[in-house]
Amino acid sequence: MVASRRPPIDLVFKPDFGAVRRAQALLQGIPNGYKKAAGGAVNDISKTVRSRITKQISKTLALKQKHIRDNVRISRAGAGDHFTLDRRVRIVGAREPLIEFGATQKKKGVGYRIERGGKRSTIPGAFIAEMPTGGRAGQALDFIRTGESGHVGVFKRRRKDRLPISELDGPSIPAVYQHHEEIEAETLSDIPGKLSDRIVARAELLLKRSLK
Repeated sequence: MVASRRPPIDLVFKPDFGAVRRAQALLQGIPNGYKKAAGGAVNDISKTVRSRITKQISKTLALKQKHIRDNVRISRAGAGDHFTLDRRVRIVGAREPLIEFGATQKKKGVGYRIERGGKRSTIPGAFIAEMPTGGRAGQALDFIRTGESGHVGVFKRRRKDRLPISELDGPSIPAVYQHHEEIEAETLSDIPGKLSDRIVARAELLLKRSLK
């Protein structure tokens, strides 16, 4: 079974137009002042969004927070000629290898847990093995364990014959975000307001520094 890459999810958030006008008015005498203040505010809030998404998904999915965070990427804002507030936090990733979900070998197969706090399940006949160097996650494999260093995964034979075998996967991080609407509600509901406040705060700070 080939691990399919789900289309990324882009989260776009914008400030209140009133906050934008106020920041622009405060910084009208400072070259690129508004771009610096707004760009910094967008970067700050993007980090907040990434942190929230990571924590919310980790409450649902039994994966390490660092692994989740690595799949939540920030498109950073800058103060160049193509400046825009339409920055994105992008959630990416293919289906996660089942080995990442606390997989353990048992006599009857492999035990694992997808949801944090949920019950463990067992896949009869599955086994944990090491993929030879050069193998691809999710690819049907014809290999004999040789002791070479490589990728460890959960596998199962497709038929009663010894070969071929396939690596087993769990859900992708984008799919979990999309299927749990409460994650978006917990993550983004107050972000436009926070971004607006942050833009004005950065504008006021930049103005104060320029007057020293």
